Amino acid sequence: MTTSSESTHESTQNPAFHHFEITLVLAGHDYKYETEATAKIFLPFVRFSFLYEDRLPEGEYVYTKLEPAGQQNRLTVSLNIREKTLTRDRLVDAGLDDKETEHLLAELLYDTFVEFTGVTPQWGMSTGIRPVKTMEKRLAAGDTMEQAQEYFRTRFHAGEKKIALCTTIVQQQQPILAKNRPESVSVYIAIPFCPSRCRYCSFVSHSTAGAKSKALLAEYLEKLLVEIRLLRDKIQQNHLHLHTVYIGGGTPTTLSAAQMDRLLTCVEECFPVRELEEFTVEAGRPDTITPEKLAVMRSHGVNRVSVNPQSFNDEVLALSQRPHTAAQAIQAFQMAKEAGFEVVNMDFIAGLPGDTLESFCHSLDTAIALDPGNITVHTLTIKRSADLFVQQQFDLSGGQMQVGEMVEYAYDALTKAGYLPYYLYRQKNTLDNLENVGYAKSGMICAYNIYMMDEVHSVLAAGGGAVTKLIRPGEKKVHRIFNHKYPFEYVTRFDELLQRKEEIDRFYQNQE
Repeated sequence: MTTSSESTHESTQNPAFHHFEITLVLAGHDYKYETEATAKIFLPFVRFSFLYEDRLPEGEYVYTKLEPAGQQNRLTVSLNIREKTLTRDRLVDAGLDDKETEHLLAELLYDTFVEFTGVTPQWGMSTGIRPVKTMEKRLAAGDTMEQAQEYFRTRFHAGEKKIALCTTIVQQQQPILAKNRPESVSVYIAIPFCPSRCRYCSFVSHSTAGAKSKALLAEYLEKLLVEIRLLRDKIQQNHLHLHTVYIGGGTPTTLSAAQMDRLLTCVEECFPVRELEEFTVEAGRPDTITPEKLAVMRSHGVNRVSVNPQSFNDEVLALSQRPHTAAQAIQAFQMAKEAGFEVVNMDFIAGLPGDTLESFCHSLDTAIALDPGNITVHTLTIKRSADLFVQQQFDLSGGQMQVGEMVEYAYDALTKAGYLPYYLYRQKNTLDNLENVGYAKSGMICAYNIYMMDEVHSVLAAGGGAVTKLIRPGEKKVHRIFNHKYPFEYVTRFDELLQRKEEIDRFYQNQE
């Protein structure tokens, strides 16, 4: 039995497109995680305060309640947002365990928001960042593919296109995952520096503007080489097998050609880079890429690079404070091809400020014509540490309202051009609760992305903000070793960081 009461007031916009504070009431239960995560699907920019009393607070609220009703429990949800109200309730078996009751309350909240907003999210009520991994777990537990798909359909209310996307990615990943062994590892090396900060960026990234910052970068590099050699020792001492090396950022090509040569010389001395599945440098911003740096990479065995335009619209790039043009991005891509890199990745973001569906489609079409090995399509995520969020200057009246159509166009255009989706992840505060997807041509899949996102083997990480993830095949728990977050802290507290890395030996020698 379901009851409802609605006001006659209509909101002029979907409430998800507001940045405001709201009260989340948890009455008769402590299911904070699932209720907040579900509300965030529809209210990604809201800052919640929590009330653990059975009363309706002043102002706007999301009210949730669990109360006994004989042999059943009554679940109630009430929304009061932008002068519009809606209440729904549901009776469920009182004998259900907490996990299932929490899910059913979240489901009622989700259904109420769908009715309240008129919006049905493509991922349904799924809030996990690794939906592909969820499908793989169902298959590993004995489900057929059809049963795993039905689980997404009934448990999460996911749309058919997203279920099909997960299915394709599972199939694409199998040949890579089959190479994984108990002793497998990858290495990640962080260069958390950029010439300047893009407005949407939430990564730890230190600007290199000014003499002090350049001096910090030089000192950072010295410490980083020490940590890389330490990782070499750990791999050798524990008889591990290295599959991939990935150098990311920040912007690794913030380094000069000489600094890049020092870094890659160390990497090549420490690891058998020419025997690896893959050796990537995320070159990133086109304005930092030069023929000299690309030549250095090639000379040290790098076989995959990223050149990331994000958009081929100069006005959109300017609004995002990316100090390069579309023409410079094309030139950087051509330099990478001329340098001999067969696999070049290009990143794009759907929903950037000022972008339109037509402009985004033009960017994708331009990229397809260039014929890179990989194209990665991100959906704009507005993190609290990004300038867009801090300054509250994100305009959701333009292309960001069409982000779903952008993502759909990307899938259709890329698959038609011979690119298949091979990895996927999701983030909080992403427009329309959508996803980031890597597409690749046949034989050009980025193995590191799959190993890292599926968490099937350990990733040993070096550099500021890097996180080592220690994983035993078949175990759910991931043991994490956090490096110091900021470059200055990384340099000044380096000895402490090295001590933390002794956990690697304890992990592999079963001393934990």
